[in-house]
Amino acid sequence: MGGRALNRLCGFLQWPKLFLSVGVLLTFSFFFTLDLSADSDKGYVILSDSDNVTNSHWDSLILKPGIWDWYTPEGESFPALLVLGGSEGGNAYGRNWGPYLSKELGIGVLALSYHGVEGLSENLESISLEYFLHAWEWMKNQPGVDSTAMGIMGVSKGGELALLLGSGFLETSAIIAAVPSNLVWQGINFGNWFEQNSSWSYEGEDLPFQPYDMSRGFGKILNFYLAGPENPESEEVIIPVEDINAPLLLFSGSRDLVWPSELMSSKIILRLEENQYDYPHYHYNFPEAGHYFHHPRDLSNDEERLKNNLSSLGGSLEGYSEAQSTSLEKTLQFLRDYLLR
Repeated sequence: MGGRALNRLCGFLQWPKLFLSVGVLLTFSFFFTLDLSADSDKGYVILSDSDNVTNSHWDSLILKPGIWDWYTPEGESFPALLVLGGSEGGNAYGRNWGPYLSKELGIGVLALSYHGVEGLSENLESISLEYFLHAWEWMKNQPGVDSTAMGIMGVSKGGELALLLGSGFLETSAIIAAVPSNLVWQGINFGNWFEQNSSWSYEGEDLPFQPYDMSRGFGKILNFYLAGPENPESEEVIIPVEDINAPLLLFSGSRDLVWPSELMSSKIILRLEENQYDYPHYHYNFPEAGHYFHHPRDLSNDEERLKNNLSSLGGSLEGYSEAQSTSLEKTLQFLRDYLLR
């Protein structure tokens, strides 16, 4: 376990109300240090003069390794993809996909961190959506990028974020969300899960959010998320996915031990159909998969690493293998169909 994970766990232990079992501690440590790397108005919002300091700070992070990693393919014109990881922090998920997609499909990839690294918030709470709009505008203006063919891909909290950004904050050509949420959730304060702030903010205000359900106890992180999809706090916490003007691709696992990604993905599709959504939308659920899959290389040969992740994030080795191979195939086909055109 890395020092960062230990610091987070120590923050939990400072709260006497949290008498966590060894199993939960392991779940937290694997989940929060999850590294998916192979080896280790609709539109851009112009910020006001009062945001110049924030803008300048974000500019200082551009192209810093591990924060903004930009992968460009050969060619004079190419599509681009903003890739967002989850609550593990950093941009390992994007750094895993970036070299692969730029070489395999000729797509430019911006692997973007938004918390958990130096220069950004340690916690995943009240993260400014303007930060992502700033990154989107930067990506759009890079040499060679076809601004009419830009997409978003996210996993877990990054999937929640991808859907949220596409639902009214920016125009996108395609969205891929792996094990996503249909709700805006309470943020994650790694030292104090009782602190209630939204995961995301806009124009200095927290977005409405679904709070954690503490009534089921602390035996599993999944308990915090079980009640919300069926009993949202209000209509405002539901992501208005019907406002996305782009094809959607969703993946989920029935044995997800982090949050109910199958249920939440199904609710996304149901909402789209109820609103007669005009764009192609796909949901692939894997009955024996959990929260851990969707990367460009199969990790089945790394059995020890897989067992550690699957024991805390859900699913079987066989379920992982199926989900990994199928989700990779479907991801590549979706990008060919809707981003490469």
